[in-house]
Amino acid sequence: MSRSTRLLSIYTRLIRNQSINKTQLSEEFDVSERTVKRDIREIRNYFYESEEFLDKQDIKFDYITQEYRIPKKSNMGNKKHEFESLLLLLIVSNVPVWLNTIHFLKSIVLEFFIQDKAYLFSLINQIKSEKYEITHSQLLELQNAINQANKVQLTTIKYNVLSVLPTQIKLQNETLMLFYLYEKAEHTIPINQIKDIKIVDAYTQTTPHSNKVTLKMGKDMFQHLKQYYDVNSVEQDADNYIINFSMSENEALNLCMTYSSEIKLIGPKSLVDKLKEKLLTMLNTYLID
Repeated sequence: MSRSTRLLSIYTRLIRNQSINKTQLSEEFDVSERTVKRDIREIRNYFYESEEFLDKQDIKFDYITQEYRIPKKSNMGNKKHEFESLLLLLIVSNVPVWLNTIHFLKSIVLEFFIQDKAYLFSLINQIKSEKYEITHSQLLELQNAINQANKVQLTTIKYNVLSVLPTQIKLQNETLMLFYLYEKAEHTIPINQIKDIKIVDAYTQTTPHSNKVTLKMGKDMFQHLKQYYDVNSVEQDADNYIINFSMSENEALNLCMTYSSEIKLIGPKSLVDKLKEKLLTMLNTYLID
């Protein structure tokens, strides 16, 4: 057996937390025990130099059994519970993830929690997955464009090409959606309908479509919403607050419908008109036979 093959065999056994008997190994590889000790020393040095030691404990030698091993970390049980909690959160939230994410989660189980493979695999198989045309890195680029207020060029799976301003990525009706501004109006598109994304240029803040919405509400509701939306200005009116938030038109309309007794839409006027139209449509639907 060549030296490189021998080193790889010893390394593989160690990272799998298998015990290595010095005498048995020397007989298996037909080398001296001194050679085995030298091999172990080189692997230990590799751990340190490659910083892999930060993730694994040092190689220990048991003088009674004459065995080398990397002891299992005592906190792996806690890590298993944390990993299980992550899987349950993905199941409950029903966020559609990439198929590659499913494979990645299973690889973690095979490396760190092999003894719980059946149970953890059963959880992973319950996670909703989706076939996306764009990659993980493109999704990160899209989120960065949102953070930096950059325009992007979207190519849909039907090969329509649009230059748009993305505003947020949000889970809606169990589908991952992109909200964006196009031709002075807000639109949405499912992420799984996007084939390609390219950054176009920076978005100027002088645009009139800044998604600033003014709402009137009580203190408790204000304390709740400011956790999720940027606040541009606050005015107090008796027991109520008049707050200018940064949010999409759809979010503002949904908030006003959901908390109709607690939130009043003040502006912009065009959005107030949309809300009135929406309310009139509902009245026509439910009050007129």
